[in-house]
Amino acid sequence: MTRAITTTLFDLDNTLHDYNRAAAIAREKLVRAIADAAEIGTEDALKAYQRATAETAGIAPSGLEARHRRLMRLSEILNKPLPIDGLVATLENSLIDSVSLFPGALAALEEL
Repeated sequence: MTRAITTTLFDLDNTLHDYNRAAAIAREKLVRAIADAAEIGTEDALKAYQRATAETAGIAPSGLEARHRRLMRLSEILNKPLPIDGLVATLENSLIDSVSLFPGALAALEEL
C-alpha cells in the first residue's frame, strides 16, 4: 500500500531562520536573569553559566532535561538557590521571541 505524504518536517536550525542569532540573544537574557536571581554581576553569571554548561555537556540529552540539569549545576556552583523553572522559561521564551525568518523562507513554505 502506498501512502501519500501529508506533512513535511524541517530542522529549522539555520535553515529557515538564524538560530545562532536567536540563541545568542536568548543566552544574553538568561545570563541577565541569572545575575539578577543570584544577585551577582553579569560577568560572574556568564562565567558560572559557561562552567555549568561545560560540566554538564554530554550528561543529559538536549532539550528541557539538559537545560534543567545545567541550571541545577549552576545553582550548585553559585551555592545559591535559583528559580530553575523561571530561568528555563526565560531562555525558551527569549529564544521564541528572537526568531525571525530568513528572507524568502515564508514564501518557500507557502509553495510547499
